[in-house]
Amino acid sequence: MLVGSLVGIFVLDVTLPGVVLLPFMYVPVVAAATFAGPRITGLLAAMALALGLVSGEINGYVPSQDYWLRLAGLALVAAIAVYLAHLSTSRERRLVAGEQRLRLMLDNTADVVLRSAPDGTLLWASPSLRRVFGWDPDDVVGTVFRLTSSQDRRAARAAFTDAVATQRAEYTHRSIVACADGAQRWAETSSTLVRAVDGSLESLVSSIRDVTAQVEAEQELAQREQQYRLLAENATDAVFLMDCEWAIKWASPTVATQFGYERDELLGRQRLDFVHFEDRRLVTANQLRAVSGQLERHEERFALKSGDYRWMDVAIRPFLGEGGQMLGYIVALRDIDQEVHVRAALGRSERTFRLAMDGAAEGMAVVGLHRRFLEVNPALCRLVGRDPAWLSEHDEEDVLHPDDVEPARQVRDRLLGGRGDHETRACRLVRADGSLVWVTHSVGLLRDDDGLPLFFVCQYQDITQSQRLQTAKTTPPAVKADLAGRRRDA
Repeated sequence: MLVGSLVGIFVLDVTLPGVVLLPFMYVPVVAAATFAGPRITGLLAAMALALGLVSGEINGYVPSQDYWLRLAGLALVAAIAVYLAHLSTSRERRLVAGEQRLRLMLDNTADVVLRSAPDGTLLWASPSLRRVFGWDPDDVVGTVFRLTSSQDRRAARAAFTDAVATQRAEYTHRSIVACADGAQRWAETSSTLVRAVDGSLESLVSSIRDVTAQVEAEQELAQREQQYRLLAENATDAVFLMDCEWAIKWASPTVATQFGYERDELLGRQRLDFVHFEDRRLVTANQLRAVSGQLERHEERFALKSGDYRWMDVAIRPFLGEGGQMLGYIVALRDIDQEVHVRAALGRSERTFRLAMDGAAEGMAVVGLHRRFLEVNPALCRLVGRDPAWLSEHDEEDVLHPDDVEPARQVRDRLLGGRGDHETRACRLVRADGSLVWVTHSVGLLRDDDGLPLFFVCQYQDITQSQRLQTAKTTPPAVKADLAGRRRDA
C-alpha cells in the first residue's frame, strides 16, 4: 500500500507538468516509520529518493536549486523516519522481552500473584496458585474468587477500603486463606492498586506468600515467652534481664518482696551498684567468664533498700539472639542468707568439736550406723595402739573383745529403736599387741532435725587400773595365794 502510494505520487508528478508533488513523498515514508519496521522504512526512503531523481530528470527540474533543496529535505525526512522506526522496533522488542521475563518470573515464583478487578473478578493468576494453595488458575480466572477465609474476609475488605479511601498505592495485611482441599494456611498479602489515567481504580495486583511456618514459629515463641514470663514473675527467685553493659533492663516482681525495691527503681542501674564492696572483685571476674557463653554461679551479698545485705546464690546465663549474637544476660538470685549463716555456725561447731576431740584425754570416735569408724582422735589411737588410717578402714567391733561385741550391738539397737539417747557400760578393747584395755564405753546417737539417725558419738575412758584394783579386792585369799605361787614357780 505504501509502495503504491509512492508510485502514484510519482506518476502524478510526471503526468502533471508544473505541479510539484515531490514533498508528498514524505507521507508514505513517515507512515512507514509509524507502522512498519526500519527495513521497510529504509526501502521506502530509498525508493522515494530514486523516484524523486527520475521525476526531476523527466520534468527538467535537475538544474533547479529549489528542486535539490526539496530532494535534500526528502532525504532528511527519510533518514529521520528510518531512525524513528528503529527506535520503535527496539522499544517493542525490549517490551516483549521484558514481558517474557516477567511472565517467566511469575510462572516460577514461590509467591502467588493475582490480578483482580475492583469487583473481585479474578483477571489473571500465576501458576503457583495451584502449587501453593491447590487452586487451578483455569478454574478460577473469570470468577469472583475469594482466597481469604471467611473469618478474615471482613478484615481484608477493611484494609482494601482504607487503602482506596486514603489514596494509598500499596498495603499489606496478614490473614488465613482457604486451600482447595479445605485446609487453612496463613498468608501475607502485599497489594498494589493500579489506577487509570483519570485516577479511577482499574485493578488490584496482589502478591501472596505462604507464611504458615513463620506464624506457627512466632506463636510458639510468644507462648514460650509468656510461659517464661509467668515463671519469672511467679518464681521465688529474683530474676533480672541485663544488657551487655550489665545495666538492668527488666526485673521480676519478687524484687519488691526480697529486696524492698520497686522495679522502676532498679531499671537502668548497674548491677555492681548493689554488690557488697568486698564481693565486687569476685563478681567482676565471674561476669567476665560469663561473656564466654557459659553458665556462671557464685555467692555474693546483695544490697537491700534498707541498707542491709543478704547472701544470694547467683546464676548468670548469657542471653543470645537468633544468630548467636550476645544480647545481654539473665541473672537469677536465690536468697541463701539463712543457709550461709547456718553453714557458718556449723563450721564453728565442727571446729569446736574437732578441737574438743583432738584435745580430749579420753578416746573419742564418730562411728557410722554401719559401725565403721568415721573419725577418731589421737587419744583413741594411743589407747588401742593403732593409727587413724587403720581405724578408718575397720569397724568398732574389730577393736572390741569378742565377748563384748554382742552387748555393744544390743546397746546400738536400743538407741536406734528410740529407747534413750545414750548408754554407758564397761567393756574391753583389744590393743594391737593383743593386750586388753578396760574402758567405760559411752555411746550417744545423733539425729537430724527430722529425727532420723545420723551417726554415733563414742567415748572411751581407760579404767584398766581401777578394774584391776576392783578385781584384787574381790578375789578370795586362797586364790591370791595360788596365783602368787604359780608366779614364783614360773
